[in-house]
Amino acid sequence: RKPGKNMRQPWPLRTQRNFWDVCSLVLLIRRIQQRLFWKR
Repeated sequence: RKPGKNMRQPWPLRTQRNFWDVCSLVLLIRRIQQRLFWKR
């Protein structure tokens, strides 16, 4: 096996799903923070 082969392969589905979950969570938190900020 070549050492660089793993790097070229796409992420496993579990990692991708986890990454998108985190992204959506961050977006949700930002939206809530903006709403709270505008309410003041």
